[in-house]
Amino acid sequence: MTTLICAGGSGTRILEAVLHLCAAGLGPDELRVLVIDPDAANGNGDRAKKLLAQYIECQKVFGGEMGPVPYFRTKLDLLETEDGQAGLKVWNPVGTNRKFEAILNFEGLSKENQDLIHLFFTDAELKMDMDIGFRGHPSIGAATMSLLSLYKDQKPWKQLADKIRGELTESKDGSRVVLAGSVFGGTGASAIHPLARFLRAIPEANHDRLKIAAVALVPYFHFRPSSAAEGVAKDELAAKSEWFALAARSAAQFYQYLRANVDEGSGWEFDSMYWLGDDSSMEVNYHIGGQHQENPAHLVDLLGGVACLDFFAGAPSLKCCYYAGPRQ
Repeated sequence: MTTLICAGGSGTRILEAVLHLCAAGLGPDELRVLVIDPDAANGNGDRAKKLLAQYIECQKVFGGEMGPVPYFRTKLDLLETEDGQAGLKVWNPVGTNRKFEAILNFEGLSKENQDLIHLFFTDAELKMDMDIGFRGHPSIGAATMSLLSLYKDQKPWKQLADKIRGELTESKDGSRVVLAGSVFGGTGASAIHPLARFLRAIPEANHDRLKIAAVALVPYFHFRPSSAAEGVAKDELAAKSEWFALAARSAAQFYQYLRANVDEGSGWEFDSMYWLGDDSSMEVNYHIGGQHQENPAHLVDLLGGVACLDFFAGAPSLKCCYYAGPRQ
């Protein structure tokens, strides 16, 4: 069985590409899907939910029986969540109406630990409402996602873990998981590595039959605050595209460190890692988050979808990285 976990807006756009590829008959026989995004009202997420609902209806009708090309053959497993939401499942790592300091239980910490936290986060970050995501602050997201193990007995994580354990024991192909998202924003950048560590802790046996890949997007779009629609407030804590290149470089250095020091126990969790981007970046409209943040599709999203299907189809697990981008 194959599983696709998409983090943030860029990850959700990869999901859209994967659904279109599955509609064309290029997907696996079965695909489990989950989205992680604290910005529940994200416009890209809403678009993906509608697309997925349309795909399911077409899959029921056609289901790979339209002639020599198996259109819509991929069956989807949408897991479950504690709130019983229908359709595409979006797990929110911060809950509702929560500030970052509440996630950390800041007020309940000792004075020494509060001082330690102040070394890493500003007062504005601690007071930040996270109802529209991590706003390009991966340090906040990483601190939040590091608590993922606290939810291991709740849906959808317990359900996912139980299914993966079953596949590692019963399926001849084991279990393959792709984690997709950008490494230059907030949610994707903060979620990929904690997710991989969580998944590696699932198997009780047959550890080598769990294969994990990451599809990591580097900058391929940008925005200017001056492009904001009238009435859209500027936010000092919002993501800024002038930070994207630095954030992507920092992420690349982090993952390269893990690869280079795996023998020292640093924990390289990936069987494959796909790095995708485009330095001729597309300009998109500026929005802090919410329903108006709905970036158009891009070739890089499609490349991300193809990378997912490449790994699902049995790409060799070489513990290496693959790259697609400009030659210069």
